[in-house]
Amino acid sequence: MAIESLQHPDLEVRAAFAPSTINVEERTVELTWSTGAAVRRSSWDRGDYIEELSMAPGHVRLERLNRGAPLLNSHASFQLSDVVGVVQSAWVDGNEGRAVVKFSDRADVEPIFQDVIDGIYRNVSVGYKVHKTERDETGAVPVERAIDWEPYELSLVPIPADPAAQVRSETINNEGKMTTQSIINESADDLTRAEERRRAAGILDAARKLAVDESLAHKLIADGVALDEARMQLIDARSAEERKVPTQSRVEIEPGHARAAQLQERICGRLQGHDRISVNEILQCVTGRNGSTDELLQRAMQSTSDFPQLMAGALQRYAMQQYGALDPGAKAIARTRRVADLRDVQLARISEFPGLEELKEGGELHTGVLAETGGTYVIREFGRILRVTRRLWLSDDLGLLEVGMASGGRAAAQLEDQLVRALLEGGTAGLGGVCGEDGKALFHASHSNVTTSTGLSIEALTEALALLRGQTVPGAAAPLNLRPRHLLVPSGVEVVARQLVAAVQPVSVDGVNPFGAGADLALQVHVDPLLTAAYLAVDPSDPAAAIELATGPAALQVEAQWQFETTGLAVRVLADRGAGIRDFRGVVRIPLNAA
Repeated sequence: MAIESLQHPDLEVRAAFAPSTINVEERTVELTWSTGAAVRRSSWDRGDYIEELSMAPGHVRLERLNRGAPLLNSHASFQLSDVVGVVQSAWVDGNEGRAVVKFSDRADVEPIFQDVIDGIYRNVSVGYKVHKTERDETGAVPVERAIDWEPYELSLVPIPADPAAQVRSETINNEGKMTTQSIINESADDLTRAEERRRAAGILDAARKLAVDESLAHKLIADGVALDEARMQLIDARSAEERKVPTQSRVEIEPGHARAAQLQERICGRLQGHDRISVNEILQCVTGRNGSTDELLQRAMQSTSDFPQLMAGALQRYAMQQYGALDPGAKAIARTRRVADLRDVQLARISEFPGLEELKEGGELHTGVLAETGGTYVIREFGRILRVTRRLWLSDDLGLLEVGMASGGRAAAQLEDQLVRALLEGGTAGLGGVCGEDGKALFHASHSNVTTSTGLSIEALTEALALLRGQTVPGAAAPLNLRPRHLLVPSGVEVVARQLVAAVQPVSVDGVNPFGAGADLALQVHVDPLLTAAYLAVDPSDPAAAIELATGPAALQVEAQWQFETTGLAVRVLADRGAGIRDFRGVVRIPLNAA
């Protein structure tokens, strides 16, 4: 991991310092900030590789440097005092990136500038972002070459990754002309420095993730403790503090943890079957150690590792994919709503404006009444726990999780259909749930929303359309003239329904299908196998939509927690849902038999 990625996970840092010519009066220095030197890197998902920065024309974006990018003290960017100067100009000369920087004349910067003059501070590093790379795997170690990258700051640093990147100095040759020399520190091995930076960065990263006092991390760095052993000591320190506290994690991942998001993506890919990452590899990434799956699993269970959190996030993503993939049934006709808590939801519907009347000369306008109608419904909690045993982890078989979370996602969608279906067909003799407006059943005789025709046919749809068009509200004489958009049917009449809405090429007026695809009254067919009747409904966005479906704080929430007594992981799936009848006018029931 590059040093700066601790602060900016989406950015890479090339530790490099270039020597430069010095103008004391102007306080300017010329720097060589990169020569494209190869730097060995290591990543959990890509392994060891060599990174190169291409200095070819068109491969380096210099706009940010030339717009006055900062010159920083060791890449620090938390406060204004970290800025020690500014980049005046930057360019690429052959295979070298060069710049002229101007130092601040602040009192706290003066010692730094003086050390640059005296040749004490020589090394420069460039902070940059890679936009595009090409990978060469022909050698023993793969090479990733940045062919589109963007420097965004320069820094004075103690040790660079590119040893040729330093302050530039000029000498007089025998002919009296100025010549340029690169002062290269050959005493330090580039690979050794890179490994030392990686060790220090890894220890600090582990301390931050485990919320361990960084004083311990700095001691481990100073003592030269190896990265793997340092991580173990940090894990043990955290475990000692929370030995009796169960590790529980919710789905949210701290913003900026790109590495955690990448690992979560791969876990989700494993469940989908297009990624081969193993349980052992997942545990290696989480614990930062190599070993057997059992050893790493025990270590993850005994510490506050990210494992439950990563699994919960990946499982939630997979469950949501399965939830969205299921064809909507009864819920297709419901208006959806999101609520922030579990209190009863108020169903409020304002009746239509009571019409306009002509104003006679000298006459007065009469007052109409906008009556608020509605009721309430309850948001209920639904959930299930799936236990993933140690045996499953050791066998590297995530099939149970795949099936379980797919079932969980589909169950959430089916729950919504169930709630809407209960309102359509609950109560006595299939008259539906209670309508909040008048306290009567949804399909009460007084609501004029049940056809006399039985069975699904053009005649039944014609009658249902007329009933929708003719609905009125109190205070308004004119009918609402509602337009149908959805036809909800049980599976037994699905074929008939699709025939009724199919597009046809008529040879006469009698052959025109007004409900077919492309027609003004084109209907969308939705199937719910458990229905006993068919329903013609307006679009859920219509003010007259009959049913409202609400999602509570837990839309589809997955949590994970280690279970000490079962040596496994408990995965809990929660869903908050509720539904209520908001208006009887937006749906018509078509009975499918004479009863």
